[in-house]
Amino acid sequence: AAQRRAFGFEVHVNASSAGPGAGNGVFIAGQVPPGSLVLFYPGVSIDAADMLLLPGGTRAFDGNEYLMARYDRTIIDASPRALKVLPPDAIGCPLSVAQMVNHPPEGKLPSVVPAAIDWGIDMGLHEDLVPLLPNVSYQHSASAQKLLAAGSGGEPIERNLLDHFRASLAEGVRPPEPEEGPILKGLGFITTRVLHDEELFLNYRFNPRNGYPKWYTPVDQEEDTRRWA
Repeated sequence: AAQRRAFGFEVHVNASSAGPGAGNGVFIAGQVPPGSLVLFYPGVSIDAADMLLLPGGTRAFDGNEYLMARYDRTIIDASPRALKVLPPDAIGCPLSVAQMVNHPPEGKLPSVVPAAIDWGIDMGLHEDLVPLLPNVSYQHSASAQKLLAAGSGGEPIERNLLDHFRASLAEGVRPPEPEEGPILKGLGFITTRVLHDEELFLNYRFNPRNGYPKWYTPVDQEEDTRRWA
């Protein structure tokens, strides 16, 4: 009821209709017009310069199924491990569950698309709302750096000469922060049509050259091919 008063709709997580093995999915209760922001993709925001600071480079992402990229090559890590560094209030936000949206099963079409969101202090956010933001920056979060540097659950890897060299490269390619303050990069999910009491689906757009899992039905294979060309 509180969600409906605040947003005009409710979001809840329940068993997915996508088929056996799909686990949970995200559902909308109520009616939502097209072009509405309905979900946030929570997690650690990692930009291109941050990649140079990750111990092991992109190997730190091996086996991680919760990565989503923005148009500017920033990656949002919504893995259970990454979510641990978010403030409790951010985790508790009912809209911060986009990482649980499933790919549409055969016969269904996507109902949401991802869109970049830049959180900046010039947006006039009240300080009481800052802990509700669904993302933290790898660059500005010591907790995120410690977590992602910790190999396979062990102690953080000590910095060595290679780490310092990577840090120097990262500072060289990182764009300067705007005068109004740092920008926190995130992602939101936008509705593509009128939705009414239904499960949300996102086109995962897997690379056809890597082959598809048995459960995956491409929405538009030609589009997927163009994307990965």
